[in-house]
Amino acid sequence: MNIAKAPLAPRASLRVLLAVAASVALLSPAVAQSNDPTAGLSKWPKEDLAAAEAFARRFLDDLASDEPERAMAALDTSAMLDKAFDGIGTAQTRKAMKDGAKASLGKSLLGTFTTAGLGTRRYKRLVVVDGTLRARFRFFGEQGIVILDLDLARRGDGFVFQDVHNLTLGVSSVQEMRAMASLMYAKLSPGLLARMLGAESLSTEDSDNMVAMMQSVQGADFAKAKQLHDKLPKALRETSIVTALHLQMLAAGSDENAYATALEAAAAKFPAPKFRMTLVDAHILRKRWSAAVRCLDEAMQGIERDAMLLMIRANVQMQGGDIAAARKSTAEALALEPDSDEILVRSLDVLLAAKDWPAVVKTIETLEKSGGYDFKGHIDGEPWAEFRKQPAAKPWL
Repeated sequence: MNIAKAPLAPRASLRVLLAVAASVALLSPAVAQSNDPTAGLSKWPKEDLAAAEAFARRFLDDLASDEPERAMAALDTSAMLDKAFDGIGTAQTRKAMKDGAKASLGKSLLGTFTTAGLGTRRYKRLVVVDGTLRARFRFFGEQGIVILDLDLARRGDGFVFQDVHNLTLGVSSVQEMRAMASLMYAKLSPGLLARMLGAESLSTEDSDNMVAMMQSVQGADFAKAKQLHDKLPKALRETSIVTALHLQMLAAGSDENAYATALEAAAAKFPAPKFRMTLVDAHILRKRWSAAVRCLDEAMQGIERDAMLLMIRANVQMQGGDIAAARKSTAEALALEPDSDEILVRSLDVLLAAKDWPAVVKTIETLEKSGGYDFKGHIDGEPWAEFRKQPAAKPWL
């Protein structure tokens, strides 16, 4: 594996990967996380934990293979749909919704995991949240970072996944489907739908545009979604669910100033703790480095101390000129994941900024030995300029 560019882009913009739809992120109550999500593991038989861990690792291997659709066999979509539609409408209505959603759910989840899997993937560990055994994964790529918990349940002698929790946003795929199903069912009664959205009233046209907009966002047709959004009355555009959908549209666009402005307005109006991660974007775009660091710290309090989040924190601190603080964040990240080539690569930006040439050399040598990297002839660009002048850089020039 060759390294042909600087390890990190000079800009630290963080676009949070909206893997399981922010459309309900401002509606759903935050779920308190245990300070030690591994504490409940002691109640599980060791052989079950070993089998669950092997199942989780195999899922990630399948996702990274030439046939990622194989990984979808691990997801119990039928159980997910049962949970999502439970208690909504009549039994006949629920069956119709489930039959209609079955194929699209599989495609949606495949698209979600395929997109997430384009970057780096890491199985982190087994955890227990609210008595449920989960497998925790981290995905990081050009579109941002997402930490997912997948609910584990027994099926026969093995395991299946029965929900996907996006810890970055504090929502789950079942929550999202349930919110959409509730909206679709409530569409039959504009008055009910208006009450769900917190609006005073809702016309049939507004109801149709609202549902079509949500479907466009789910289908990643953000241009059409924006057109439908702009047709909605002001009172409806200012509701929490429409605000969250609008943020997704702006995040997919190129107007960073509009995106940052909308983030700031939404955070002021809906100050939910789970919203802190998305607000990091606004602070970075505005070059408010200390505020971005605080948001990352608050996010980690609700998730966990994560090595990649710490490296994003280090990058933000470095851009803010606090190299010493960036070194501390980097050291913590490496302590958490000393075997991670991805963390080592990203640590190089901080080491280069700190002009710690011995540490730069050691990191390069480690990556070439254990990670299959080849730095010779590839230490180009502004971050490497000072190092290239040092005698220690000679082997890689």
